[in-house]
Amino acid sequence: MRVRCCSDEGKVFLRIQQEQAQKEIDITNTDSLLDMTDFLPGRITFTMVNEDGRNVDFELEWREA
Repeated sequence: MRVRCCSDEGKVFLRIQQEQAQKEIDITNTDSLLDMTDFLPGRITFTMVNEDGRNVDFELEWREA
């Protein structure tokens, strides 16, 4: 999983959830691979949280292994 995010102002977070496992990552001005080792194959929910972000460009890319 790769995330790219840039923002002129504010903060942007990515919340990742699967049943009891949850992670929230600051992705402001980030271009990186996400560590998904805490999550199993199956349904995963991704939520982008914008805290006063302006001119946000966001991309989430899923690559199968």
